[in-house]
Amino acid sequence: MKWNNKGHQYDELGNNFANKKIVIYGAAALGQELYEDIKFLGTVEAFVDRNKCIQETGCKGLPVISVGELAKKKEDVIVVISVPGYNGMMVHSQLMHLGFELGKNCFYYDTFVNYYLSIYALYACGLTYFPSISFLLTTTCNLNCKGCLNFTKQNKNRRHYGLDELKENADAFFKHVDYVGKFHMSGGEPFHYPHYEELLEYIGSKYGKQIKDFYTATNGTVIPRASLVNSLKKYDVFVEVDDYRQTLSSDVLKNDDVLDMLCRHGIRHSDRGAGYWINLDPENQNNSSLSEQDLGIWYDTCNNPFASVHNGRLYSCNYDDYAKEAGIVADSDLDYLDLKENDIDKKVLLEFRQGFTTRGYTNFCKRCAGHEMTNQKHIPVAEQY
Repeated sequence: MKWNNKGHQYDELGNNFANKKIVIYGAAALGQELYEDIKFLGTVEAFVDRNKCIQETGCKGLPVISVGELAKKKEDVIVVISVPGYNGMMVHSQLMHLGFELGKNCFYYDTFVNYYLSIYALYACGLTYFPSISFLLTTTCNLNCKGCLNFTKQNKNRRHYGLDELKENADAFFKHVDYVGKFHMSGGEPFHYPHYEELLEYIGSKYGKQIKDFYTATNGTVIPRASLVNSLKKYDVFVEVDDYRQTLSSDVLKNDDVLDMLCRHGIRHSDRGAGYWINLDPENQNNSSLSEQDLGIWYDTCNNPFASVHNGRLYSCNYDDYAKEAGIVADSDLDYLDLKENDIDKKVLLEFRQGFTTRGYTNFCKRCAGHEMTNQKHIPVAEQY
């Protein structure tokens, strides 16, 4: 999205959020999960649920009110629907009849957390919230995958980033960001990073209260050392173990051993399989003939949800960051915000994280086949060069 009113893109919606409390519709598991996501705001006023027993006992220490009581609060609250499937649609219809308006004072769980929450946090609470951030530890990897989203093949300067360098990146990020939902420590192959424990201790002890969840990923070929396992457990890091069994040989993969170790130490994890990968394909994709307007449309429809921190800079697209690190495209000060500056306007930071840029696209858009919303270049998982 191209900035046309920098620092004020969300004023109309944001001003509507000012002084509004949040009511969560649904006090079952999904509603309680939402509460855990947003309790850092301190603005959740109540739950709504039709169950009389829950109304009597409350939920998460908050009152549970009826729909009739909610109707009386319409001017003072926004409602987030945390009821799945068909019943959620019926709740939406009910709220419309009560005068609530979707996208103004009524929202579905997923879209609120992944999009509107950042706007609400700033305009209602003065807090800068990021749903996620990619924090790259290393560009080295023991695999050489076609379609690697970190561009391992193209990067001729693969390396572990220095511990002090990464600490400075964390300091620069949290100087401006009050809270992040998912702090993703990535690679390369993160378990190869020699200073992982020290870095996790630094970020966890200093900024842990500003992070809901630590995440990391591994390719299933590296059994984490004992000291790293202890650190992962201490900071409750969620480990995504990629499943490449359909492609790679058993003498390379150690998935069962990795998963067993994580289980034995009570570390949250997933055995993450995929039927295919998307290929960003910078070696063959050429969008350079597109007009400025069409490049902007390409960027918007791609809708990559991942931003990254690198060299003290915030990149709105992590793949743009990785492509520049790999030397695929030239760096450009139009594609990042310098977090080392002290006076970044919070609204500008919010808008940039939401996808607004000076040109409306990044340099890598000219060489990228797009993220999952638009990319039809599917390739086998972890196929090697």
